[in-house]
Amino acid sequence: MDMGIYEKIVKKKEFSEIPIEDVERVWNLFDGKNLLDEEKIKKVRDLLRIIYSGFGGRKILVWKNKNAEEILKKHLSTRERYDYYPEIYERLLKRVGKNKETNIIDLGCGVNGFSYKFFKEIGYNVNYTGIEALGQLVNITNLFFKTNKIKGVVYHKSLFEKDKIVEIINKAKKPKIIFMFKVIDALETLERNYTLKLLESIKNSSVDEVVISFATESWIKRKKFYVQRTWLINFIKANFEFLDDFEIMGERYLVFSKQQK
Repeated sequence: MDMGIYEKIVKKKEFSEIPIEDVERVWNLFDGKNLLDEEKIKKVRDLLRIIYSGFGGRKILVWKNKNAEEILKKHLSTRERYDYYPEIYERLLKRVGKNKETNIIDLGCGVNGFSYKFFKEIGYNVNYTGIEALGQLVNITNLFFKTNKIKGVVYHKSLFEKDKIVEIINKAKKPKIIFMFKVIDALETLERNYTLKLLESIKNSSVDEVVISFATESWIKRKKFYVQRTWLINFIKANFEFLDDFEIMGERYLVFSKQQK
């Protein structure tokens, strides 16, 4: 993709800090279509809005006097989870225990870093590392961590920078758990089977657990929809060991680890 095209796409503030890796993949989806550049740019922006719709609109991108609860309840992908964070985190972290500092690597974290207080509430000592493509969310989360003296950092990276993601994971100390909350739809929209490629790379790192979640109800109308994800579940069964599989408030969580030899 020509840099001039990229600059036109991200000229609007809401797109200004999306990595070129993500924008280029969306642009390539429209290759071969008989569209003028301006038409293509509009379609790329429209699809980017859909992919990143969970960030809750432009208002959330300016963090002024908002507390963690307000941020989490504004963000589409975290507000349904808010009242259940203690239950979810207890179920996800119980296997590593409370005796050691646990490293969480949250891929496509959005504003999930604002839920840090729930780790403390249930007695876990967590060092939090987030990876997020939307630079605005990276900035407000890092400001929140600094202001509240939280052991955490969020890196501005595309999840398609696979080698860099794996490097960050490998640098984290054990025990470590990877979160991938509601990100697979976006990944698969931009590159079919990329989730499996990323998991294949993660398999070779010393990770204690991986958690993938996906919605089983629509965000807006709370309507149940049929989500099988057979391709993902079969891959996990063949390459990992299932530890847990549960659903809370329209979100299903798959928890797994490396196969024991």
